[in-house]
Amino acid sequence: MSVQVRDTGNPFKSSVTTLIIAVTDEDDSDPVFQHDIYEITVMENATGSLNTSPAAILAYDQDFGINQTLAYSLQEASAIPTDLSDLLDYFSIDGQTGELSLVRGLDREVVHDVTLIIKAEQANNNVRSAEARVYIVVQDANDNRPEMSASQYQATVVENAPSGSPVLTVTASDKDEGGNAMFMYVLEPSAAFTIDGTTGQVTVSNSSILDRETNNEFTLQVYVVETNTTEKYRSPTSTVLITLLDENDNNPTFTAEIYHANVAQDAANGAVLTQVVATDPDSGSNGEIRYSIIFASDNGKDKFTISADGNITVSGRLDANTVDSYVLVIMAADRGTASRETTAVVIINVINVNSTNEGGTDTNAIIIAVVVCVVVVLAIITTAVVLLKRRRAANENPEENHSSNMELENVVSSS
Repeated sequence: MSVQVRDTGNPFKSSVTTLIIAVTDEDDSDPVFQHDIYEITVMENATGSLNTSPAAILAYDQDFGINQTLAYSLQEASAIPTDLSDLLDYFSIDGQTGELSLVRGLDREVVHDVTLIIKAEQANNNVRSAEARVYIVVQDANDNRPEMSASQYQATVVENAPSGSPVLTVTASDKDEGGNAMFMYVLEPSAAFTIDGTTGQVTVSNSSILDRETNNEFTLQVYVVETNTTEKYRSPTSTVLITLLDENDNNPTFTAEIYHANVAQDAANGAVLTQVVATDPDSGSNGEIRYSIIFASDNGKDKFTISADGNITVSGRLDANTVDSYVLVIMAADRGTASRETTAVVIINVINVNSTNEGGTDTNAIIIAVVVCVVVVLAIITTAVVLLKRRRAANENPEENHSSNMELENVVSSS
């Protein structure tokens, strides 16, 4: 600055000089960070120095003439979705340089994102300070194995269920994310059943194996294995227990094709002559058997009855001089919705307690021959009726219908 001085004479006299003013800085400004927000991406479980974006952490004193030394420190830490009480202890910051470090690895399955508040304050006056935020995103590492939702699964399916029939759906999960959480389902052994590797749905793959009378229960193993990782982690194995429900697919079977019994002509009503026994491997009502007399020679239905347990008893007056032998055809039928049945023959000889019948042997031989013919005819008729029922029920299944037609043709040709 130029300063002039002059007198009041005329003409005046003057002199000029230069004035220099020096302004001394006063500590009246707070420090400031180069950026208000810094960002970091870190792999879970990693430790060490952190690289911030868009630049390294740096603050400066706005009082340039003084340019006081700054000290950096961590103030607060918060996280999503879980806010750990000791989260601040996972980090450290160099008080002189502001370099930020992770001293403990973060678990992404617990903490996804972290927000830090850092502070820079003047070493000579901690009132003069500034703050900035650091946003940290934790990236997933494949540090978890997939897990099945249960250690055991149970299901039921009707025996002979067609291939493709759904049985159950199992589920699994992986705490990791993205490609680290991709897996496929595996079922072992898989002869009768198969599993969709993506959905976990178990279906029938071979219905011919599903015979409850041969094997009423299947125990399988299921697990998942990672498909998009180098580790290919596999889950612990779970058990799948599949129980077959009964279908009425078996005929009752008598213990004999022909039963024999002798009875005195003076036997009282209610006297037990013999017992016929039939069995059915099906379960429930499909295996419950009821007996009935469907044919009796010489009005034998008036002379004999059969009980629920197969006991044949006298129910009418017998006279060996009039009829010395009866032929009964007994039917055993199950109680299934579509009942299945079979037959057996009972030959009853009436004994005259007052005399012997010399021609009885020849008569019995003739009766047996007649009975055999009757049994053969009834067996053919019964089989044909059963096959016709199957044929009607199989209209919606061409393969089963074709099989029934072949069986029916075989029966007719054999007769």
